[in-house]
Amino acid sequence: DNAMDIDINDDDDEDDEDDDHALPKDYTLASVCKKCARLQSQLAALEGLKHGGITQEELCRILLRILGLLTATVTFEYVANIGGGRPARKATLHYENVGYIFNVDGKGTEEVYENAKNMDQLNDDLEQRFALPEPGREALLSIAVSILSKKGVLRGVSNAALHPEGTSSKDRFMLIIHWQALFRTLLRTAPYLDEHKSSSPPTASNSRQNTVLRRTVQMIRHARHFFDQGNRPPGYMDRGADITSNSIW
Repeated sequence: DNAMDIDINDDDDEDDEDDDHALPKDYTLASVCKKCARLQSQLAALEGLKHGGITQEELCRILLRILGLLTATVTFEYVANIGGGRPARKATLHYENVGYIFNVDGKGTEEVYENAKNMDQLNDDLEQRFALPEPGREALLSIAVSILSKKGVLRGVSNAALHPEGTSSKDRFMLIIHWQALFRTLLRTAPYLDEHKSSSPPTASNSRQNTVLRRTVQMIRHARHFFDQGNRPPGYMDRGADITSNSIW
């Protein structure tokens, strides 16, 4: 399974002192949205610096983390309370395998995206709603589009990078984004793209929904430069020609 699941129990009577993943009581979705907006302004300030203020590898890691938050989903279920009383409501966060940095450690480790086993599992996955609310996703989408649209900054780690003969493979790495995770995000954002599906009840204004959809499409358009097309830095065997293109078509 590509998802990394984290359980969050919504039970005020439960003792969370020994839980390393327990969230503070004042940690609400509103505060999360404020953090997303603050992150957007901070990265915008870094872009204005003469020398960037951030390395290429750090920018790749930031982008992967942002994509992980944008594609994360949440499911809810009620579990029986051992001590009696009302059932506890449990939220489970699911994180997609959005991609990885190839050869950043000099080992050339590959990460393969595992698709759903069957259509029923895929439909169940697509019906999961996003973990972040629309305001938070809108801010993070703006960051992702801003990073991906600047071709010069990450061109050296994209599938359009040039690898001259004689260069050391230990000095070159690649950012690989799994197109399947972004395709799932698009279908969750606009489920009506499938003629057999209908859109879910609105949770935001039409203006915000249109902005989120537009930025999602822009993000995917710019991210195509980091889809796995099989090419690898010198010293590593290519995985084949046009892997992503062949997989899609």
